[in-house]
Amino acid sequence: MANANVLQGFACPKCGSDGPFLMSIAVWGIATVYDDGIDYNEMRVSETEFHDLGSCKCFECDFDGYTPDFQGVADDLKIIRKGEGA
Repeated sequence: MANANVLQGFACPKCGSDGPFLMSIAVWGIATVYDDGIDYNEMRVSETEFHDLGSCKCFECDFDGYTPDFQGVADDLKIIRKGEGA
């Protein structure tokens, strides 16, 4: 099933899986920070970003690449599959 939310347009370039993926992300938000660490249970995320140089790994086939390797692949696969069925 094609992704329609956070991973819309994402797919593995090797096997075509639409996820899940292990991804490097940047999370911006507010957290309670103590001298001995951060209380992640109290963290409030306000924004999440994918980075072009961030790693992305497919759980299905273990393909390991960068975020752009996975972006737009789902749309390309739709075009290929449509052409194969014609």
